[in-house]
Amino acid sequence: MTTVDLPAAGGQHAQVPGPPGRNSGAAKRRFPPFLLSKISPTRRIALVIVGLFEVSEVVLLWRRGLEHEDWIAAILGLIVLLLLLGFELVEHAATRRDHELSQEISEWLLPHTPPSIQGVEVAFSSRMANHVGSDYFNVFPRLASDRSHRVFVVMADVAGTGLQGALLMATFQASLRVLVDSSLTLCDLASEMNQWCWDRSLEGRHFTMAFLADYDPRTGTLDYVSAGHQPAAVSRVRGHLERLDVAGFPLGALADSQYELGSVLLDVGDTLVVFTDGVIKAENRWREQFGEERVLSVLRTGQTSANETLNRLKARMLSFCGSVRQPDDLSFIVLRRSA
Repeated sequence: MTTVDLPAAGGQHAQVPGPPGRNSGAAKRRFPPFLLSKISPTRRIALVIVGLFEVSEVVLLWRRGLEHEDWIAAILGLIVLLLLLGFELVEHAATRRDHELSQEISEWLLPHTPPSIQGVEVAFSSRMANHVGSDYFNVFPRLASDRSHRVFVVMADVAGTGLQGALLMATFQASLRVLVDSSLTLCDLASEMNQWCWDRSLEGRHFTMAFLADYDPRTGTLDYVSAGHQPAAVSRVRGHLERLDVAGFPLGALADSQYELGSVLLDVGDTLVVFTDGVIKAENRWREQFGEERVLSVLRTGQTSANETLNRLKARMLSFCGSVRQPDDLSFIVLRRSA
């Protein structure tokens, strides 16, 4: 666990508007350019060639008249052009439907409101990428094997996009909930999830980076396992940062991965922040990456609540990225011990 000293400072609350809707009227009015932008370069060349051929045949017909046989070639060219455009329309409709179905699955699986847990403040947020989100996160209470009440924290980045990524996330979520309700230790749970992911990863080609944590509200003890995930951070009320840098291989990357248990004690006022690597790789209009240091700089300013911390992070990202579409999801979990 790495420690970074920092000065204590006060903070202000920031409200950040969400991203614009994906199905707006303006987007629908831009349908033809959007369709053309999705056509592959090879198909664009074919459409241009057929289009030029069709124009040349029409010009010849206009000059020579219908007594020549150029009208047969013109009709054939028109048929080919219509077939190419029809194929693109059908493929675009199927892709759009897959996109909408994937988005519905993602929105259905992800929590919409933080849980209300005594002694704990929770806030989370996710901004989907240009395609469809593949991040899964949740914070929920659970009953441990010793009958004590715990809080389970999970942040996972499933490799894959579109419908494939959404289905992988759905099955990952279902299997995780079954194992969380069992009496497995956190390390054994991670090993079982690794085996499950390996069986569906096509020999490591579809892995999942995950952060799993078990928090005891009575003592403030946070046990965690990191499977190839971006290291989480703890902002101490005393004025420094700690990185949770105990790590392991991503779930599904190797058939028999074993995981090391990390542990940290949260005092009253301490804040845990978990974020995906999509946050680090987020880009602005000049292709500059957001980077880890900008996240840590927000945590150095000091916070008074989980919502304030989350709003500061979102405001900093919004000012940096603006409306630039990102290649990956931007997800945060903030957990603060309040008592």
